[in-house]
Amino acid sequence: MAAFFYSLLLQTFSISVYIVFGKAIGVDLAPMHFFAIIPLVFVVNALPISIGGLGVGESACVFFFSLVGVPQSKALALAFLYRISIFLYSLIGGAIYLKPSYKESYKDMQADVKQTEKEMVHLNDEVEE
Repeated sequence: MAAFFYSLLLQTFSISVYIVFGKAIGVDLAPMHFFAIIPLVFVVNALPISIGGLGVGESACVFFFSLVGVPQSKALALAFLYRISIFLYSLIGGAIYLKPSYKESYKDMQADVKQTEKEMVHLNDEVEE
């Protein structure tokens, strides 16, 4: 149940980012429009049509926002702003991942997982005996 609420929180945050970007470029829609449209854009974006949903999500954004009267240029700008923000956040994560201390701690975590798996197998064998 906790995963559902975390997912809901993440979706709400993502939609809020769209709302902020929309206000910044002059898309004057009520928040309920964003909460109705963006989940549909995310579903279409998740279809395995292109690599990373590139182009598909943007097209969906243009299509769905045009249904509520948003000009195509503003809808496309909104989609690009969101895509760029995701890209920038990913760069931050990549930089953290490439940091040497992170790699070492990641290797330590992998070793801990392997050790725990061995212990679990051993315990499982003892239980079965």
